[in-house]
Amino acid sequence: MPSTISHVATYHPNEYIQTAMTGNKVSRKATILGSQNIILGGKCIIQHGAIIRGDLKRITASSSSTGAAGGQAQPTQSVAIYIGRYCLLAESSVIRPPYKTYKGTGFRRSLETTVALLSARDAGPRTNNVPVRSIFSYYPMKMGDHVSIGANTVLEAATIGSHVEIGANCLVGRFVIIKDCARILDGSVVAPNTVIPSFSIFGGSPARLVGELPETFSESSEAKMKDLYQRIVVHVSPGSSAQHCQGATVPNCSLGMAAVGRGWLYTSRGGFNSRQVGSLASMKPTKYNLLIDLNGTCHIGDKPTQGAIEAVKKLRAAQQTQQGRLNIRFCSNTSKESSESLLARLRRVGLSADLVSAHDVFTSLDAARRYVSSRKLRPLLLLSSSAQSVFQDDEDLARACFFAQPELNLGTLSPEDRSRLRSCDAVVIGLCPELMTQRWLDEAFRLLSGEYGAPEQVSLIATHRGKYWIRSEERWCEEGTEADNIAICLLSSALYHRPSEGAALSLGPGAFVAALEAASHRTSSSTVVCGKPSPAFLEECIAGMISANERMSDFHNIIIGDDLDADLGQGTWQLGLRRILVRTGKFRDGDDSRGEKPADEVHDSFASWVDDFISKEFK
Repeated sequence: MPSTISHVATYHPNEYIQTAMTGNKVSRKATILGSQNIILGGKCIIQHGAIIRGDLKRITASSSSTGAAGGQAQPTQSVAIYIGRYCLLAESSVIRPPYKTYKGTGFRRSLETTVALLSARDAGPRTNNVPVRSIFSYYPMKMGDHVSIGANTVLEAATIGSHVEIGANCLVGRFVIIKDCARILDGSVVAPNTVIPSFSIFGGSPARLVGELPETFSESSEAKMKDLYQRIVVHVSPGSSAQHCQGATVPNCSLGMAAVGRGWLYTSRGGFNSRQVGSLASMKPTKYNLLIDLNGTCHIGDKPTQGAIEAVKKLRAAQQTQQGRLNIRFCSNTSKESSESLLARLRRVGLSADLVSAHDVFTSLDAARRYVSSRKLRPLLLLSSSAQSVFQDDEDLARACFFAQPELNLGTLSPEDRSRLRSCDAVVIGLCPELMTQRWLDEAFRLLSGEYGAPEQVSLIATHRGKYWIRSEERWCEEGTEADNIAICLLSSALYHRPSEGAALSLGPGAFVAALEAASHRTSSSTVVCGKPSPAFLEECIAGMISANERMSDFHNIIIGDDLDADLGQGTWQLGLRRILVRTGKFRDGDDSRGEKPADEVHDSFASWVDDFISKEFK
């Protein structure tokens, strides 16, 4: 439960909308999709950055006399989200209805906009042009009265009773049932299908029963929520004109993100007033930030993925014609090469400077360099020579680093160099097979375990957690980096890598990071990840695309990649990014439906997603 504030917080109507009859107070910086399917009971508070997904649909099978599968699955009515009275959705919380996945057939299209085909288990043989697909079917969510959802919490429960507190930074899985009068502590992870009984306190990861609530909890919960509601005031200037819909009064200015989905919030009274329909044309168009992965999505090695170059050209053309609506940045977890080397590779691929400039590229290696420099660390760099060059452009930084070399004989180090090595307070690990040897991993382990000094002084910082990659027959393609409290520097969380089309998978840096964590008795949470999908990396990437007076929540933020874990992992859905998975690069069969958080959309290629995106949003 949010603590009762001791002052009145007054907001301008440019910040919040307050409905006239039901009293809902909705931030204009909230993201509300499919708002016509969201039912608010009244006197709810939806704060900045909150996300409600009312745009998802239920899939049902219908018989058909045609098609190899013998049946089709079609989206029926949209799935409703019911939210009771005096409910709070705190900053950056995410509300998404629960879903099930099915194996289906049919050509891949956007789940929100097209018909998916369902494959019955007893169907006859599939034809070559009807591949198996995973289909997501969403189910309603119902929330009772006097419920608070903490900041940065992701909620996919089926039923939430009344007088329920869900803390900050929680993950509540699919089809969870929370009975009346319950509390979930901050940072808890509630497994799917869990039933939380009345008057219980759950906490931990996975969440378990840790205590009980008093019988008076419902009264105190109701009093706190009503007090919080009274202390948040939306001030409407005298004489300001307003637009009306049934049960709502909205000031006559841009609805911003509060009206995304081309609809309005339904109240418990439902429906639109006919006078409101014409006002939709005055709404500002949706703005987008695109975060596009490079290797595996736009290119594999020195070859572009099918249609990728033309797709980037289409995005640049849309950016020119839709001024201010579309920002594009290419973000990479590569730690095998410097930005200059990466740009040279992109030129060989065919992505010219007018399509991808140096300013458009943001890498985990750059982020790791900034991290090390800002904290004045003295890192051991287990990186390729190209990646190490990033740390050599500043004289002071270069003097602080120990540059590992495959050919360096540790036994012949001078006393000065040996002292420099053993005084490192960070370990930066990248995908450099030449350095993933017993002697260099031993040195990293000795630093992290305190062999040369106090281990609490050593950080593990990672560019990513890639555990495997595709090995070219001609050469190793390096990628990754890591450090923590001497610092292991982890540059990304990619598990594997494909440097060239058709090449075999090989271990990535994440496997060596995990080994060092286990050997030095560190938890994975203690490792600093500088690359995707860490929230800090993504926020910094987006911050570089928008102006100082804009916020991340002013935009629809979309990330596109080929790796469900490294590109579309936990940080992306914690920040509410729309996650697009493409079937190129590191994609493997089953990636579209595995994991706690499958992608929002899956497309055969980056090019196919671009065509779908432009056709829906810019035509």
